[in-house]
Amino acid sequence: MNSLTTIMFKFKNKYKNLSKIEKINFHKNKLQKLKNNIKNIIYAQATTVCIRNIKQACAHQKNNINVHLFHSGNSPNDFYGYGNQFYTSITKVHKKIQLNWERKIVKLINQSNSDLIHVHNEPDLMPMRIMAMDLGIPVIYDQHDFLSGKRTLNTELLKHEKYCNEKNDGAVFITDYYRDLVASKYSINNLNISFPNFGSDEMILKKEDLLPKLSLKSKKIHLVYVGAIDQENPNITRYLIPQIKELSNQNFIIDIYPSQNANYTKYESIKNVNVMNRLNPKKLIKALSQYDCGLTLVNPNAVNMPEELKFGFWNKTFDYLMAGIPQITLKQFTVISEFVEENGFGISTPSLSELNKNHEQLSNYLSSLQPKIIENNKNYTYESQINNMHSFYIDVIKKYHNNRIKKLEK
Repeated sequence: MNSLTTIMFKFKNKYKNLSKIEKINFHKNKLQKLKNNIKNIIYAQATTVCIRNIKQACAHQKNNINVHLFHSGNSPNDFYGYGNQFYTSITKVHKKIQLNWERKIVKLINQSNSDLIHVHNEPDLMPMRIMAMDLGIPVIYDQHDFLSGKRTLNTELLKHEKYCNEKNDGAVFITDYYRDLVASKYSINNLNISFPNFGSDEMILKKEDLLPKLSLKSKKIHLVYVGAIDQENPNITRYLIPQIKELSNQNFIIDIYPSQNANYTKYESIKNVNVMNRLNPKKLIKALSQYDCGLTLVNPNAVNMPEELKFGFWNKTFDYLMAGIPQITLKQFTVISEFVEENGFGISTPSLSELNKNHEQLSNYLSSLQPKIIENNKNYTYESQINNMHSFYIDVIKKYHNNRIKKLEK
């Protein structure tokens, strides 16, 4: 047997080849060793590792849980300039050589002794493949993006989405509304949890680190938008030129921090608008603190506005909270609108045209919200909520192994 064959045999999925008695003992042993104490988990994601993944890993690390990253795109450090430090190990696989995925994840399970795999979409291909491997440990599906709720999917992608939603051992959704939207299309797992895109303790600024407000010098209200923008397709959600023009005409100053650096000449040509360079998350939060208010919106006039967007909880909501600034959103974005209104974290309005035209009054009102935001933003971090995730993990692990034992003992 040559060395390559030896390596491939060593990290073969042995669970599949266990006898019925051996599998029963395997699952009983897993339950016995659990004792409500998780030590190692695998976070799997195709393409670039997203900020939601990174913030969760940071919170797990602070609770002494080792997160082992399994991915096929850019690492956190590659894309954001930081984040690798929150993972105990990092395994990168080639996105096109899928034959290696099973061998490498079996190797990672064996070496890390992980209790579960927490897969993140988009896309759904890797989560589906991992679920189908039958690895002897549960697979939790974290649905960041309900793709068919955003756009028309081809038959193959719909197959991936259906499999992931109906074959997981536990499901994580952004909000309850979001979960109900998915449940209207698929038979979702009853064992699920809603977990928004919270902020991170790592990103909350100390009061002494907050930057002076730009408005102190200009005597105008400075707004900021964080996220993707488009300047060529008026019918899509990221086309914000009409909204930015409307705010400019109301004499606001608007700075945009795009998710990708590019040539945004149509935005830059608008009076009072500046397009800034993309920043890594930690630098971004500090930069945001100098603004009077953030903008939490997409194009409200987009053709076929996805229900998924109305019920989502966007990262920028928590970016503004971590920076200690209020935000402006539109009432049609149900979840965010209710959150902002109920907590006094900003303004929810039917239309940007209905914002207070008296900017002295508006500025004073926005300033009055900041102390409450700074006092309460620590309650909206992954660290403050991660115990709920840990309890969910325990429930999933116990149910998974007990169900396997019952099925094998029949």
